[in-house]
Amino acid sequence: SLDSPLFVNTLKFIPELYEPEEREGAFIRNTQATIKSLCVLANLKEEHFKSAESLLDNLIRTVYHEHEVYYDKPSSYFKTRNIDFVKSMNGILIQIQQDAYLHKLFSKEVCREIFTGLAPYFYTNTYNSKMFSDEVDLKEVLTSDAIFYSFNMNQETPWNSLVRYQIFIQDYISNLFIKRNKKLGYTTLNSVEEYQRAVRYPESREIYNNKFSGGRSDNVVNVIMSNTIRPLLDQSLDTSAVRENVATLFIGKLKDMSALEDLCNTFEMSSGALDKIRSLKHYRHAFYVDYDTGVQKDGKVIRVIHPDHVIRYFETKRIDRAGEY
Repeated sequence: SLDSPLFVNTLKFIPELYEPEEREGAFIRNTQATIKSLCVLANLKEEHFKSAESLLDNLIRTVYHEHEVYYDKPSSYFKTRNIDFVKSMNGILIQIQQDAYLHKLFSKEVCREIFTGLAPYFYTNTYNSKMFSDEVDLKEVLTSDAIFYSFNMNQETPWNSLVRYQIFIQDYISNLFIKRNKKLGYTTLNSVEEYQRAVRYPESREIYNNKFSGGRSDNVVNVIMSNTIRPLLDQSLDTSAVRENVATLFIGKLKDMSALEDLCNTFEMSSGALDKIRSLKHYRHAFYVDYDTGVQKDGKVIRVIHPDHVIRYFETKRIDRAGEY
């Protein structure tokens, strides 16, 4: 959660999640993800990204060497479990601030920008530093049955570097989760709620749309949930990845009916879809389903019926238990 102090220590690597021949490449990708995430959190100028990545790569390698972890020796990777993320970043920031050789090699401006961007999270007892106060075990996350991310955001929430960092880490963890499931022969359900908000900015749009573009080859079933349809038609959002990969649509009673005809045309819905969706106003608990299996293509109105024991799970207030939530 964006409001939670839980964080994942990406300096730690879990060799047992990979086959022996995969470990060296996976370790390098893990390090690259750490570097990229720190650049995102620091909110660097675009022209400083490459220099900052080189600098952080150099310093993170030093951290690994201090813990006797070597890139070309997978047998040493297990020692990363002893690395304290916050303490290591403290040391890196002190070096970036004080080392004249680094200032000369990577420029004072780049060093100053990295230090200024990351210090509130790792170097001082500020409100932002609370985000890294409670480490979650990445192995426990990746071996779970489900992972839920809650950003607790609305339209007024500022879209700052912290949000971008959280989304980057969420994508990093999701990709590891998906790849592990595929290797085990599982299918992953990837569900994005409030899609129209999730893709407000280019970085998040690229991340989420990439999931839809490559989902089938990774044994992923992607689901979008949205309480409005107009954003799915917004050309500025570049939702082509969604339009080209969504095979089934569930549509309930709509408020933005004025966008309905465009939706039917854009998603090439079955004949009669427009009238069937409009007819939903006459039914309770009903949805229109438009599907294309590759063999069959059709659209029908269905009624959803839940058994009583399932309905109880959806209750937000238990009237029979004196207002218990």
